[in-house]
Order: sequence, then structure tokens, then C-alpha cells
Amino acid sequence: MTPWRQAQQWWAKNNHDDFFEVLAAHLDTGFVVSTPDNFVMAHDISWDGKEARADMPANGYFVTMAVGSGVGDLMRLAPEKKEYVAWRRNARCGQLKVYRWDNLARKAGI
Repeated sequence: MTPWRQAQQWWAKNNHDDFFEVLAAHLDTGFVVSTPDNFVMAHDISWDGKEARADMPANGYFVTMAVGSGVGDLMRLAPEKKEYVAWRRNARCGQLKVYRWDNLARKAGI
């Protein structure tokens, strides 16, 4: 099964929002990458080091969904380097994980 189909299947089981509406929103205002090995949906965030902020320019990505071969590939697929990368491991209820791009890149070996 392709990574985007895996993402769609997981989403249907774990979210009330329609996968294709979320996908369309990311195509309009975020970024989506789909390859034979990876599927990523993400959008810009503004992070001040402690919390998300609406009153400052975007300086990070929030990864809404990622399926594939690992965080290193996710970072290589991003349109550009940002200061932060964030996600929730267990969708909406999971703890927010925020990493500085350089620290995460080092952990991922890139």
C-alpha cells in the first residue's frame, strides 16, 4: 500500500475531519509531498520557543501527517529549512513535540 493510502486509512480511523478536505487545505495553504516512499502534509507555524503565536512570522512547520521512511526524508522533502519542526505523535490528543530544525537534522543524520 502506498504511503498516501496508508495516511488516508489511518486518518479515517482516527479523525472526524474528512481526509480529502484536510488534504485540499494543505494543498492550498501548506505543503504536501507524496512519493513512492513518503507522504507528508504540513503547514507553517509561528513558534516563539514556548508556544505558537499568531502575531509573528512563520518560522516552522507543523507536520499534520507523515507516513514513510523517517524524519530525515521528511526534512529533505520540505520546501525550505525553517527554525522549528513540530508534530503531535498521537494526532490531536498527543503531546506537542517541537524541535529546532538543526537539532532534529543532527538526530536524523542529515
